[in-house]
Amino acid sequence: MSLLLKQAPSFILPLTRQQSANSIQTINLRIRTHPFSRPILLTTQNKPRFRMSHTYTSEYPAGLKVESGIKEFFEEFYKISDTGTEEAHERYADSWVQGGTIVMASKVGKGRDEILGIRKGMWEKVASRLHSPLKIFPFGENANEVMLYGTVAYVLKDGRKANVEWGARANLVKDDGKWKFKYYQVYLDTAAMANAK
Repeated sequence: MSLLLKQAPSFILPLTRQQSANSIQTINLRIRTHPFSRPILLTTQNKPRFRMSHTYTSEYPAGLKVESGIKEFFEEFYKISDTGTEEAHERYADSWVQGGTIVMASKVGKGRDEILGIRKGMWEKVASRLHSPLKIFPFGENANEVMLYGTVAYVLKDGRKANVEWGARANLVKDDGKWKFKYYQVYLDTAAMANAK
């Protein structure tokens, strides 16, 4: 590992990490030795020995009460969405009530079997995906209808990559004490996948 430091700090605080296309990791660091100290650049040519954990938590409107369990439902749902195993496919389909509906871009599925079929189709060309559900907007106080905004990073099986913004509309109901989708529609640019690099 090679480190390039322009000045030696007595204390440094990590702020951000970005992975560039040529696999050189760039980490921006701020020095806390002097109020006018400048940020320094640290680069490593080797793979990092650590990985910052991804979070599925979302921002919600300040001061708006969210029905208990909804936040946790979405966090778990997007974890499942990013897992491509057979067990995860089944759990994904179980996230809907009986007779529930999914609309994924131009594909529509109603009921567990159709939802499961769409889910499996979403993994045919995808090696991995990582959702970041950035913001969730409930319709009102303790509402069970929400709008969502986020991004998803894809790695395709042919090695190409794409990062796509998406929006969604969800209607949730309680089924045997658990939150599930009655209706879930995702809006995203499907051309971004075709133009992946």
